[in-house]
Amino acid sequence: MRAPPFSCTRKPGPPDKRATAAVRPIHRRRLGSAISRQGWCRRRGLRASCSEDRLSALTADILLLILRRLDTRTVLATATLSKRWACLPRGLDSLDFRVSDILPPRYHRCIRVHREGARYTYGLQVNLKAICDSIERYQRRAMRTMAASIKNFLDADDDHDRGALGLRSVRKLRLEFFATQCSSGINRLITKAVDSWGAEDLEVSAKNLPKSTPTSAYESIFTLCPQLQSLHLKSCMLNQGVVVVDAPRSEIKQLIMEDCSFGWFKLHTLPMLESMAIVDTTVIYRLSSFPYLRHFSLTKCHGILKSRTIRFTPNWDLDRYLGGSSGITNLVVRFTGYDRWFKPWSPALLLPKLRRLLIADVPSSWDVSWPRLLIEASPCLESLHIHISPWEEDPCDDIAWQSPKFCHNQLKELVMVGFEGTERQIYFVDFVTEVSTSLQLVSLYKKGHVQDMGRWDWAMVTQRYEWDEEEKVKLLNRMWQVE
Repeated sequence: MRAPPFSCTRKPGPPDKRATAAVRPIHRRRLGSAISRQGWCRRRGLRASCSEDRLSALTADILLLILRRLDTRTVLATATLSKRWACLPRGLDSLDFRVSDILPPRYHRCIRVHREGARYTYGLQVNLKAICDSIERYQRRAMRTMAASIKNFLDADDDHDRGALGLRSVRKLRLEFFATQCSSGINRLITKAVDSWGAEDLEVSAKNLPKSTPTSAYESIFTLCPQLQSLHLKSCMLNQGVVVVDAPRSEIKQLIMEDCSFGWFKLHTLPMLESMAIVDTTVIYRLSSFPYLRHFSLTKCHGILKSRTIRFTPNWDLDRYLGGSSGITNLVVRFTGYDRWFKPWSPALLLPKLRRLLIADVPSSWDVSWPRLLIEASPCLESLHIHISPWEEDPCDDIAWQSPKFCHNQLKELVMVGFEGTERQIYFVDFVTEVSTSLQLVSLYKKGHVQDMGRWDWAMVTQRYEWDEEEKVKLLNRMWQVE
């Protein structure tokens, strides 16, 4: 029986070669033409979008908002784009010239190796002289580049001043430089900023000033620049005597003195000072000379000998460092050394308006109950943060405290990082809980650190640590025994 032409049991035969040959070119041609049209349209769109300058179509105000978010070097480089962009940087009211933006990564590696080598981290295998030579070479190269850039910037600004654009107006100028033979242009920049641009906020970070720098050079910064509002002196070599600061006309509000060695400052009068930070620098002062001082940070280390068989430990009164203050509200203290170098009592010490206190880097070998002295001197203290740093030293002598005879009515928070549950740590926590009538929070963390948020603010960063049951029982029993 003959099968029907559309039977389901019939297997399909191979396609006809003539039909396949006729169809294939047609599909290839259509597909290729479609792809070519899409690619042509896409390339045309890209060329159109690339040729259209949408950034320059923005208004000058919007462009200035964008430029203010960039560093000064990048902003000045945009002046080469067009005539319109050449005038935009003159509208910025803040300029920032930092030599650290020019230093290569190798410089920072040399600094790290030198710091660790000085502590004998690598034994005696590090040639510190060669490392110092490399560091100084990188500093000279960076300063040559920075000096040339500042010179070109000032020369171009002089040309614009003689034109129709008028004088530049700068509110804030920040400078960071190394004192080398190439840093002479810094004086020209500061002079023009103060005299011509009307700068009111100047921040000068002068690093590695030479030993031959006279004290009058430092004193003139305070006296001859009355508009100066922020000053940062770092790594200055004070070999020419005492720098006496007596500037009743000065408008300095923020003063930072960091790692200035072989000499000292003597501060008499800075009537507008609001914030001060002293880091490993010898400064003679009386806080009562600064009536508007609200934020104070003091970092001090004493003791160069690890061996206690030969030991000379001063027994200073903290009133010489913290006394006489009537308005400080935020205080950061970092006292370190192989021995506690100050007395645990100070009858004259008084911090009447202090509200936030950070005591950081307390050596674990010290009797950590010494902050009781500051609690007794701060009747308005609300927040107390303590960070204990591990020191591989023998414990110092314990402080013989008398029984407390007062109540603290303002302290609400105690946070301690580095808590190991030692006897003196437990004693201090028990003291705080006993005398504080308004205490709301006591947080004890075994691991963590202090994260600086500027010079006068901070955050306690803690790491999660699970106390096991045995540690909890022992710790609670010891605290109950103290009670």
